[in-house]
Amino acid sequence: MQIILIDDTEDFAPGNDAEFSKIQKFCSEGCDCNRECAKALSAEKVFVHILNVREMEKNAKDLYLMGILQDDRSSDVTKRRMKRQRNIYTFKISGKVVCRRTFHVCYDIGRSALKVIMSHMLEHGVVPRNHGNMGRRPKHALCFDDVQRVVAYLLNCAEREGIPLPAAPRGRDNIPPTYLPASTTTLDLFQDYQQNCASNIRIVNSLLSNPFGQAACHIYVSPLHGMMSVPSVKIYGNAWLTL
Repeated sequence: MQIILIDDTEDFAPGNDAEFSKIQKFCSEGCDCNRECAKALSAEKVFVHILNVREMEKNAKDLYLMGILQDDRSSDVTKRRMKRQRNIYTFKISGKVVCRRTFHVCYDIGRSALKVIMSHMLEHGVVPRNHGNMGRRPKHALCFDDVQRVVAYLLNCAEREGIPLPAAPRGRDNIPPTYLPASTTTLDLFQDYQQNCASNIRIVNSLLSNPFGQAACHIYVSPLHGMMSVPSVKIYGNAWLTL
């Protein structure tokens, strides 16, 4: 497999680009290897190739590099039919063998990222990489029934103990706010919910504002001193959902 640097340098005008200056310096001073492979490269072509690689999507870039590395990779077994302990890779640019440092620069990839791609190739072959958590359900994920039970409990408390205002404030939605007694706290509500839940029902106890912001955003705890018009604490600000 021959890798060819795309020649888009006809209209290339880097100007005073600092990054291009680094590429020029690298190509002029060399890579400090015995082959002096960096001096044989054109700084303009290398810079354009780096920009083209950066425009690729992550999976496309991974497969592109895997194809280059797979072309001249050593076999998995030795001549004595033993499992190879260390795989040898040949790094090439435009069909020419280069050192690893030049390969890192021309393909705009770091040492750790290239090492991860090599390990993936050894284990899975030339296939796209997937995140380790892909397809797994997070342990803190909530089902709709868990959220619905808590929201229904809050709505029932507001209907039983709350004091609704006659109308919604100007500039708000058309749902009148409902204030729970000032003696009630979110901790009291949580403890009451915990005591009344059946043993097989999941008890949730961390912040989850989205369902409350949509379903129970009109419920407030009344502030002290009879200031009923200025709610101080929203229930869903200290909601209790997930383990």
